[in-house]
Amino acid sequence: MAHTEETKRKISEAKKRMYSEGKIKAYWKGKNLSEAHKKKIGTANSKGGSIDTEGYRRVRVNGRSIKEHHYVWCQKNLPFVPSGFVIHHMNLNKLDNRESNLVLLPKSFHDSLHWRIRQLQ
Repeated sequence: MAHTEETKRKISEAKKRMYSEGKIKAYWKGKNLSEAHKKKIGTANSKGGSIDTEGYRRVRVNGRSIKEHHYVWCQKNLPFVPSGFVIHHMNLNKLDNRESNLVLLPKSFHDSLHWRIRQLQ
């Protein structure tokens, strides 16, 4: 389900406001990418779309570039990712966008999960 231009504008304004209020953070793009991911950035791939600077596959839907894992999850669940939540790859492979590998998590829990994983590495 595609958003109307008015809805897109409202979402964009809300994100900008939340960023300026410190409720969401901007992350450095490209962190923690393998060399293989870095080589794929901006290139087309056999599954269609391209790999962005964060290492996620992006696809075009209704003329708009979106993260493939968001698209896959939204097809079977809600038409959008709720505010304060993220789609997590259970096997930590950003390119494995099978429905069975994706789960919705609260952002705070997701951040602490990845912090713990980094501590173990």
